[in-house]
Amino acid sequence: ELHTRAEKDWNQGQDALRRSQENQLAALHAELTQHSLTSVDLTLRLIEREELHTRAEKDWNQGQDALRRSQENQLAALHAELTQHSLTSVDLTLRLIEREELHTRAE
Repeated sequence: ELHTRAEKDWNQGQDALRRSQENQLAALHAELTQHSLTSVDLTLRLIEREELHTRAEKDWNQGQDALRRSQENQLAALHAELTQHSLTSVDLTLRLIEREELHTRAE
């Protein structure tokens, strides 16, 4: 009877130990799974941040290119206007010289 009771107690102790180990293993598994998910989540966030940074850099570069082209176009338009003004000025000067020569010849 003592042997049977001791065996029964030992079996109950073994069952309790097994359940405890299973619970610890399940808790450890859950923690590792959470850690893995957290690691994956952080990796995805880093990738998203890198993509946003790359996209922002690309947008900024495109903006800089557009600004440069706009400035080049404005400079070209200003150059054309100044060239036209210079040609007009030269044209007016030549006309004044011709008028002066005609006036001198007429005198």
